[in-house]
Amino acid sequence: MRNVFYACCLGVGILLLCHPLSASEFQIGLQTELDESFKRLKGVPGVAIAVDTPDQGNIFAGTGTGNTQTGEAVQAQQRFRVASISKFYTAALVMKLQELGYLQIDDLVSQHLVVPGLPHGDSMTIRQLMDHSAGVYDHINGTNDFWSIALADPYKVWSDNEIMQYAVDNGPVHTPGSQYSYSNTGSYLLGLVVESVTGMPLSSALSFHMLEPLQLTQSFMDDWSNPGSPISQLAENDRAYEFHKTGIMAAGAVVANSGDVASMARGVLGGQYLSTTSVTQMTSPSANNSGYGLSTYIWDAATYGYLHYGHTGTLSGYKSIVMYVPEFDVSIAILSNGYANNDSSWYTLIDNVFNYVTGWYAQQGGGNCQAPGVSEWVIDNQQATLNGNWQSDNRGNRYYGSNFLLDEQPSVGQESARYDFTGLAAGIWQVSAYYPANRNYASNTPISVTTDTDTYVMSLDQSNNGGQWNSLGSFSIMQGGSLSTTINTSGANGSVIADAIRVQFVDCLP
Repeated sequence: MRNVFYACCLGVGILLLCHPLSASEFQIGLQTELDESFKRLKGVPGVAIAVDTPDQGNIFAGTGTGNTQTGEAVQAQQRFRVASISKFYTAALVMKLQELGYLQIDDLVSQHLVVPGLPHGDSMTIRQLMDHSAGVYDHINGTNDFWSIALADPYKVWSDNEIMQYAVDNGPVHTPGSQYSYSNTGSYLLGLVVESVTGMPLSSALSFHMLEPLQLTQSFMDDWSNPGSPISQLAENDRAYEFHKTGIMAAGAVVANSGDVASMARGVLGGQYLSTTSVTQMTSPSANNSGYGLSTYIWDAATYGYLHYGHTGTLSGYKSIVMYVPEFDVSIAILSNGYANNDSSWYTLIDNVFNYVTGWYAQQGGGNCQAPGVSEWVIDNQQATLNGNWQSDNRGNRYYGSNFLLDEQPSVGQESARYDFTGLAAGIWQVSAYYPANRNYASNTPISVTTDTDTYVMSLDQSNNGGQWNSLGSFSIMQGGSLSTTINTSGANGSVIADAIRVQFVDCLP
């Protein structure tokens, strides 16, 4: 994370001279990486990649067959079904509508839309639809007759009542807010909320409030195509029109080319479209899944080398992923029109492309901001503010420091341990928790992270991944700001541990 990308690119006039060369070198390397990885990607006709950058524009690489019906090669202008990346589009739209005053994400869904007979319809919130904790039955992956009807008639236009009736008839998966359960029907319902508050069809609301402001001219919500009304420049496969996408809408009906998908992610998470507060809300871990925010996957730096956010998609023979890397302010979209015979080869391609892009920018000088003098800070339990009857313990050897704290009677009283970090530099800080390894510890330890502007409540599974740092997410902090992490025992299903909390600077603010 240094101040400039290239020594030769300090002045505006000089930047214009060195830009084409660096962009060309980067694109050649990207294309080479894709070609090599594609050789091992059996079963996939073609792949399109776009990388949206702060210094080189939108860079494309493609290989293979872009249209299995015509044999046309992959082209930059070809559009793909991005499947569940649509959920990310929809979530970004909802966050913008919150900024515009149409709704608040902690509103009850029933404040804006009533679905007759929907289980818990009067108690679930918009946020819970976005983080998949609302407990709405999933008509796409559940056991029902949706697919038999949809595949039998690809011209069938689905009504909102038909889709929501699956959730009514099959009952709730769980009580809203109690756990994570991925639901396409919940995302579909989120789209209905958008329609209700804007008074527009979802496709129009998305276009007016998001696609047009971000100048995404090759993207749209597909609520009309069928075998007799095909999409211009679609990267077709044999399943492209297997069912009418009114059956999935906000959960998976967006069509876009790779350049638009990459630009969208960088625009949304890079601060061009949403406020810093909204981006933080989208990318902070949800209460029931530390790897998922508001329709946003969180891939931590400890596992993947660099913290990044985005979404994946799989539908109708299309597979996709979009990733935004705040360290370098770059986004990567990888779209395909087929499924790999071996899933591991698809993930290897993703890893290879991701490593190439991040490696390039790391070599060129990294991100465009300076890390603070103190970029990591650990507070052990001995420096935490304690309440209640904690028991000191040092059994085993996979704890941090000289001991850890144990709540040996989780059903008696209420303990808490608060770790306060003050005077932090402005930036995005990753918070991680450390605790010893023991499968008998609580799997739903309540934990919260409080910044100067927000509090994020989540659940930590201390029965797994002990003896290592476990990310709780990344949070935006203003200059001189504070961050507190609190572990408490209320409602935990086993012994709760208070050991150590760490914060690490990962990037500057957008």
